[in-house]
Amino acid sequence: MDGFRYIATLDRIIPYLPIRWRRCWMEMLEKNTQLQRRWNTLFHLSHVSFQHSDRRYPPLPIDTEWLPSPYRKQLQKLLSDRQADGMLYQGDNRMVLPAICSRFEGKIHTIYIDPPYNTGNTHFDYLDCRSENEWRSMMHETLRYLLTLMHPEGALFVSIDDRQLPTLRSVAQAVGFDFVATFVRRSGIAPRQDARHIAVEHDYVVCFARNIHAMHIQHLPADLNHRKYPYHDEFLHQRGRFTLNKLDRGSIRYSPTMDYPIVVPKGTPIDIIQRGVRHPLRIAAPETIELWPGGDPHDRRWTWRWSNKKVKWGLQNRMLVFRKNANGWNIYFKQYQFVDNRLRPIKRKVPPRTLLLDYPNEKAARLLRNLFTKVEFTSYPKPVELIEQLIALNAPPDAWVMDCFAGSGTTAHAVMNLNRADGGARRFILVENQHYFHSVIIPRIQKVAYATRWKNGQPLDPGDGIGGVWEIFSPKE
Repeated sequence: MDGFRYIATLDRIIPYLPIRWRRCWMEMLEKNTQLQRRWNTLFHLSHVSFQHSDRRYPPLPIDTEWLPSPYRKQLQKLLSDRQADGMLYQGDNRMVLPAICSRFEGKIHTIYIDPPYNTGNTHFDYLDCRSENEWRSMMHETLRYLLTLMHPEGALFVSIDDRQLPTLRSVAQAVGFDFVATFVRRSGIAPRQDARHIAVEHDYVVCFARNIHAMHIQHLPADLNHRKYPYHDEFLHQRGRFTLNKLDRGSIRYSPTMDYPIVVPKGTPIDIIQRGVRHPLRIAAPETIELWPGGDPHDRRWTWRWSNKKVKWGLQNRMLVFRKNANGWNIYFKQYQFVDNRLRPIKRKVPPRTLLLDYPNEKAARLLRNLFTKVEFTSYPKPVELIEQLIALNAPPDAWVMDCFAGSGTTAHAVMNLNRADGGARRFILVENQHYFHSVIIPRIQKVAYATRWKNGQPLDPGDGIGGVWEIFSPKE
């Protein structure tokens, strides 16, 4: 594609130049009025001087288009041997995706797309009023390319509404994707007052896999707050707080080896929990305690979760707790925050859930207003936190992430935030055909590269951004 250029930040350029070039570069940058005006527009910098540089170069972006020819050639040669942090393509998916496939077949770990919902709305910047057959055909062609691009362990996440959810699933599975799950996202905080019948406050994110058996989904850190782990004992600092789970369970698969009596002779030291008390009490058993799963030795619907041998170990290691009520004794095992039920250190994780309640569109609109003050993008951008969450479910720290309906560039923003948070080296590919490729996406990436937080169009912590090198593929105007 013609119109190829680089955008790179100073911290990724100057330290890598030959020392004999650096003074000339500093002088050129100071005198480059186009570059200085651009930095003023983006970052509210009146004039950037390098006379007293302390060799810590700020992550200010330089577009090779802004450079005199000799410097442009030097920078292109310097960056041609470097791996870009992102690639941005301006063009229609039908034209761009085949070229990307030739370079990245089977390499993209995580793909997020937010295609037109085909609502019939003519006020959006993209075509949102296709016929059903046109929409199906467009999605079939797009998903076919995405399947080719996807890593064997990869995942595809698609935002969609009620109207097109069945069609999306049908097309994706016809192309060859495996359906994984449908997330329900709360899309707004305040219900719309202009709804004709019922105010719709949700949409969906559908997860597909190239191969559901090979796909890897990261489990999320468990909620370890005191409400979920209300009890504590003398092992608090080693094991953390704990919750209680009954040791018996109803089971359709009966196992005679797990159906046995637990007998605790009178006088044996045991831990008991009393109602309203958050700390177990260590006492001598006031009587001989005999327990059967489900409370009935003849009921084959119940078994213990632990073997007889492990129960003995649990009593010795203070992992079991007794409670007496009107019907007799019950036995529980402790589930600690920081160790498993063999007392091995763990980081508790849980599978992701399908309800997404914390990512309303209002967050995205507020973020764009803080970045730009005047928002040119009106097509319901998604919150960056939502995309971060989806990427984190599947993408390893060095993964390629893609979005071929890039919109306002939220996916790139999410990748940069994740890399800043954990030191990862994720990279992104964006494709967008509309005018905001230049007016929103590229400035957004430059702003996020320069500073993490923004308010009313100004950086709150200037120069604390992550920097980067990006390849831009855009037709010449």
